[in-house]
Amino acid sequence: TNLRTARRMAARWLSRVVRAVESTMARSMAVDARPRRRPPSRRKTKATAPVVKPKPSHVVLREGMTLRTLAQAMQISIGSLESTLEGVGETLASHEEVVPIDTAELVALEMGYRAQVQRAASKMGQGNVQPRPPVVTVMGHVDHGKTTLLDALRKTSVAAKEAGGITQHIGAFVVQMPTKKASMTFLDTPGHSAFSMMRARGAAITDIVVLVVAGDDGFMPQTKEALAHAQAADVPIVVAITKCDAPGSNPQKVKQELLANGVLIEEFGGEIQCIEVSALTGKGLVELEEAIVLQSEILELCARQEGDVEAVVIESRLDKGQGPLASVVVKEGTLKSGSFVVAGTEWGRIKSMKDGFGARILAALPARPVELCGLRGVPSAGDVLGVVSNETRARRISAARKLRMEDNRLGKLEQQAGGSALQLEGKSNKGGEEAETERELKLVLKADVNGTCEAIRDAIERLSSDKMPVKVLFSGVGPVTSSDIMLAAASNAEVLAFNTKIGKDAETEAKQAGVSVHKSRIIYHLLDEVGRLLEKQAPTQKVEQINGEAEVLTTFDIKGKKGEKEKVAGCRVSTGSIFNLEGAFFRVIREGDVVHEGRCTSIRRHKLEVDKVGEGTECGVMLEGWTDFRQGDKLRCLEVIVQPAKMVKVEGGGMRFATE
Repeated sequence: TNLRTARRMAARWLSRVVRAVESTMARSMAVDARPRRRPPSRRKTKATAPVVKPKPSHVVLREGMTLRTLAQAMQISIGSLESTLEGVGETLASHEEVVPIDTAELVALEMGYRAQVQRAASKMGQGNVQPRPPVVTVMGHVDHGKTTLLDALRKTSVAAKEAGGITQHIGAFVVQMPTKKASMTFLDTPGHSAFSMMRARGAAITDIVVLVVAGDDGFMPQTKEALAHAQAADVPIVVAITKCDAPGSNPQKVKQELLANGVLIEEFGGEIQCIEVSALTGKGLVELEEAIVLQSEILELCARQEGDVEAVVIESRLDKGQGPLASVVVKEGTLKSGSFVVAGTEWGRIKSMKDGFGARILAALPARPVELCGLRGVPSAGDVLGVVSNETRARRISAARKLRMEDNRLGKLEQQAGGSALQLEGKSNKGGEEAETERELKLVLKADVNGTCEAIRDAIERLSSDKMPVKVLFSGVGPVTSSDIMLAAASNAEVLAFNTKIGKDAETEAKQAGVSVHKSRIIYHLLDEVGRLLEKQAPTQKVEQINGEAEVLTTFDIKGKKGEKEKVAGCRVSTGSIFNLEGAFFRVIREGDVVHEGRCTSIRRHKLEVDKVGEGTECGVMLEGWTDFRQGDKLRCLEVIVQPAKMVKVEGGGMRFATE
């Protein structure tokens, strides 16, 4: 009975377990049959993410841009642009209203852009566009008669005022043609090789280039460079062959050289006019005048006399009595006295204007050169001058441009910092001896005008080399001041004064501080002076000099001062002379190999102590620390001499350290 009861209980328990397992399996199968939700794909999310375009750092501004087109060019919303406009004091009625070009530039600078202003060229038949005189640039090699030619055209003497008869900076003046009822604005560019930037600037703002080539000198390096600048500016060229009356002049040879350099004149089937002139006798001046007038008529030159004013700074300088002065040529509009202007990073209000003859004027029409007084600082040559509505606008544009320029300067310094750190680390690993010999010529440069200062600084920096670098610590316009002397004294630098003065206080401080001030009025002399300073400070070189050689014929022993035997080499001097003087040493050469090197202790001839023995003479030689003389050995007498650094002349003036 007990056994049966146990079997029943076991069967019941087993059936319960089976039912529990079956129900669990059924539930799990039902869950597996449901559709599963997949986790979101990372690729899909990444692909659908919006792509953010980087904001451009440069924007091109054109005249006539509306609020909408300006926002599109800057890739910002119209609302952001309107907020910035309100911040600078401007409010526009609609999105299609034209934004003034100076306002657009100010907004771009305020928002951190690098703004490039492009103004549309005037054409005949457009509104108030009127014909204007041509701007003619005279270019060529140094001393080819450019200034003398202009003297003959305008009947006034400029060359007499130029130091050495060489034009040192750009002069702009108006020439009234006597045979034609027309006037022209001439720019005289210097021909010296250092003034390449000034020639390029003159070609960029000109309408016609007169390429001057001397009949007795031909096509020279600066002639080729002037031609390249004119061709790069895409302006028509008129060739003037000067000095045709000079002895040895050969105009036909010059024409062949023009053809060889790609200048196809009318005589050879081209379109470029070529005139033979003589400034002294007046030959060809009328023909040259007619050629320029004809070329200007073909170009149909014109400009607006109303509306926005645009001018280009030709030169700038700091006058002791008047302050900053700027010579400009008006390109568009009418520049009036009393206007608020911005030139580069400088601003001001025009107090007075003078024409090329020094007469005061109230307004300047297009293509007219004038000298402005009233700027707060000295602008750079080549800066664009524009007129703004009020003083506040002028201040803000000037401040924004200065901030942008400072940011660019700091950015360049940061880029150079990495390279400088690597160079410094490399120099420190070379050892103290080489680090001590490293030198550097430091200069402080002051000049009369800005363009000349820039050109001289570039010419000086071309004299620099790896072994003898040249560093211009400061360059500026105006007389040498006390601050310049203090900078030079603190930096152990030299002061260069080109065509400018030095104040009495500065001169006294220079004498007290021991600072040298080098004055010059001609660029050749200034660059030669820099070359002499380089030669004086350049590192010296130690060179071994062979004085003579003797052949060992025999050896013998002698009794020394202490009673010991000493070995003597009996020699005959084969070349030069050998001597026992301070700084001399000997090398023992055996079968082409150096077996010993040391100083000489004694040279004797006929048992007498001598200092020097000449070629063909026999003598006895004793060397310090060497007794193993053999017949046939060569005793070479040498001396270490200190030579000055080798300098090479640079084309255009000056010298630089020769790197081999």
